[in-house]
Amino acid sequence: MGNSVRDIDVKTGRQRGKDEYRKFQPDETVSQAHRYPTNLSSLSTATFDRIARHGFECTDATLAAHRPDLVSKCIEWSCLEQEATNGI
Repeated sequence: MGNSVRDIDVKTGRQRGKDEYRKFQPDETVSQAHRYPTNLSSLSTATFDRIARHGFECTDATLAAHRPDLVSKCIEWSCLEQEATNGI
């Protein structure tokens, strides 16, 4: 946790176009999710979404970078939101 998709790409040598990074959380938002304290307080919807999205994007980018045989392309968070909205 704490790595943005851009960070993971830099560490693994993956190349993306600059515009592609607009699909993912920016470094500052990732930092906010990473710094959220582990406690038993109730999360706001926005905080929960930020942390859940960070976890998903970090995992997806890591798998795509290290196991392209299993994950041929990254899945965008917006695609998941659309599927959830449509009840898929």
